[in-house]
Amino acid sequence: MLDDKESNSSRIQFLQQNVDKNDSKMHTCLQIDLELNIDFVLFQEPFVNTNTMTTISHSAYYCIMSESEEIRSRVMIFAKKSSRFQFCQRSDICSDTDMIIIDINDSLNPETEVIQLINIYNEKSLTENNNEWTVKRSLQNIIPAKNTIICGDFNSHHSWWNSAVSDSDSRKAADLVKWLKDHQFDLQNESDNGTFHRDNLTRASVIDLVFSTKNISQYTSWWKNSEYDIGSQHDMIFFSVARESDVLVENPIYSCQYNFEKADWKNLIKDISAEQNNEKLSWSLKELSAESLEFEAEKLQKLVINLVEKHIPRKKLSEKSKPWWSDELKILRKEMTKYRRKWRKYSDNQVEKEYHEARANYYYEVKKAKSNCWNNFLENASGKEIFKAFQYTKQNKVEKLPILQYQSENKKEKIITFQEKCNAFLKTLFIKPPESIEPSWADYQESDDWIWPEVTRDEIKTAIFTSSIKKAAGPDAISFLILQKIYSVLEERFYKLYKALIQFEYHSKCWKEAVNMILRKENRKATISKSYRVISLLNCMRKVAEKIVTTRLSYIVESSNLLNLNQMSDRR
Repeated sequence: MLDDKESNSSRIQFLQQNVDKNDSKMHTCLQIDLELNIDFVLFQEPFVNTNTMTTISHSAYYCIMSESEEIRSRVMIFAKKSSRFQFCQRSDICSDTDMIIIDINDSLNPETEVIQLINIYNEKSLTENNNEWTVKRSLQNIIPAKNTIICGDFNSHHSWWNSAVSDSDSRKAADLVKWLKDHQFDLQNESDNGTFHRDNLTRASVIDLVFSTKNISQYTSWWKNSEYDIGSQHDMIFFSVARESDVLVENPIYSCQYNFEKADWKNLIKDISAEQNNEKLSWSLKELSAESLEFEAEKLQKLVINLVEKHIPRKKLSEKSKPWWSDELKILRKEMTKYRRKWRKYSDNQVEKEYHEARANYYYEVKKAKSNCWNNFLENASGKEIFKAFQYTKQNKVEKLPILQYQSENKKEKIITFQEKCNAFLKTLFIKPPESIEPSWADYQESDDWIWPEVTRDEIKTAIFTSSIKKAAGPDAISFLILQKIYSVLEERFYKLYKALIQFEYHSKCWKEAVNMILRKENRKATISKSYRVISLLNCMRKVAEKIVTTRLSYIVESSNLLNLNQMSDRR
């Protein structure tokens, strides 16, 4: 079921596991997640460093946890970065360290309804003088969305999910059951299918549960897989939610930059030399006009893009296992799982002993592999790699865009969904500029000192080769590195085009496109939409024309004494 990658395109896949505060179990879970292509991993009782209130990290995942710096989080969610399903943490609804709520939406199909996910660990509070369990102190105060899934370690027994439980034992779960029935939740677990196993139990308990509202129950599937185990007393739980429609388009996160290390520059230059004489792409300007210049700019852009796509592969974004993970650890994990299945089947003391030995051996080898990997890195580090060691020890948190507070027509609004945030940024950051009176040029006289000669080849070459190859490319993905590599074969074409554009004072429309990136201003509150600013990634062929004109204007104002003598900034 999980290996079908096609089904993953239309299903949200979840893995739920209580990991007993063990970091090795968390790493094992994340490795299984990579193998099975799961979108969200839901942890109860995760490992937390109580000194820094941080947990393990993984390059393939976002970690979602409570922001509390005083109380240990007993629930976490790890969301795969490459998943098409985005999330928004609903800290406005719940700030309890034993419960996390997120809204999940489809980035490729924003019209689909949001699914709310609640991950809960039902236990007494860790705060002083508070013995209330999570359900009573927090959950019963929450009104769930119509499409909601609640899962976790409930530590509750009831005949609803375990028919062997007596009515007297079911009373402890009364608050939970009442809340679930009031909001029309359906049980997704298979009734009487044990999820918690302990040596002294006569039968397995059913405490790791999944419920969903009636609105999405028909789309929700629940199952266990005995092939996967991390050595916990709790079974690994899988469930998924099918989407009503599937959008067969490329995930935007996979539209990566070019991999210049694998570029075939020789054949790229050879093909450009041949293709630029092609009738459809060759230079054919006969008269200067906006239409003809736009056509020539589009042809050059198309020529370069088509052949760059052919000879320079894109970087492939792929989730990687931890560097210390190995096939040997995978074999040990499978061996541990095999002994666990055997122990559960026969309940024999000898089999139980073998299972415990296999589990201890697996955990030992994981810790050993992690330690050896880190020590080898430190021993062989040289140059800048020494500073990498310091960076690896930092607990860097990747901040996702939080819920925004937006002022609209003297009314404060709470912005939650991705589409709502986009609309708020459009209104806040892209304000219509004020209108100005058009200047009168009736009395304008040109100065004889303002010389504007024809554009030369050297100006174009200087503009291209003095630009940093590290500058980000625009929407066409043609960087300055590409322009520098192909300049020799397109020198004449560049000269003709830029000379004509600047002479006719025309700025090509196909070069005016930009990718706008929204960044948070330093030391500003992340929940306010005005705390962000926009930067634009412009096409590099546009930058060349602008750099030529800027250099000329700079020379004119300096040589003609147009600038105030006291001006210090932006002078050359």
